[in-house]
Amino acid sequence: MDTSLHTTNWGPDSETPMTEVTASPTIFPRVGYSIISFLMFINTILSVFNNSLVVVVLVKTPSLLSPMNAIILGLAVSDLMIALCGSLIVTITNYRGSFFLGEGVCIFQGFAVNYFGLVSLCTLTLLAYERYNVVCRPQAAFKLNMRRSRRGLLFVWVFCLGWAVAPLLGWSSYGPEGVQTSCSLGWEERSWSNYSYLVLYTLLCFVAPVIVIVYCYAKVLRSMRK
Repeated sequence: MDTSLHTTNWGPDSETPMTEVTASPTIFPRVGYSIISFLMFINTILSVFNNSLVVVVLVKTPSLLSPMNAIILGLAVSDLMIALCGSLIVTITNYRGSFFLGEGVCIFQGFAVNYFGLVSLCTLTLLAYERYNVVCRPQAAFKLNMRRSRRGLLFVWVFCLGWAVAPLLGWSSYGPEGVQTSCSLGWEERSWSNYSYLVLYTLLCFVAPVIVIVYCYAKVLRSMRK
């Protein structure tokens, strides 16, 4: 049975269609969606509280806003946005057992989670690289200043924005995924355009950052053991 249903309705006084995306809760029993909703609710509360605390403390205490902490501030902002634009929506949709918020919200959630998720991963990569410089290349650590941190963060946010916007322009797409209560990239879409996006996306936005993170922290650990 098809778990998703796309319908287009016309309002009585509107000349534009109102598109709805719904998903029947046939993959999980009702209790399964309730459990996911509860877990995502806890995750949302903790994420919003912890990341908001980091943002408030660093913004309210300028003396703590060092170049390295500026990168951490950027990470806290992206993680906070994931919680508000992703986890919160998933909590609500799983409580209902279907994605009842419409196609527009589905695309927004897919874009937001993709964008801010990439920003968080790439910011972690930037953080790993700068820590590597501090520990393993002390002479280069002096180059880390607020201007360098801002440039690094600007590059991360612009780079990730390009990959997140591409599906909105037709290179891949956003839509329901998994148990049909959240939206993400069109992983199941069968087209060469989608395949090309997903392959490059995986290599440049996941594999490469993970390799950099593992390499940097391996060097840091090895240096600390000497």
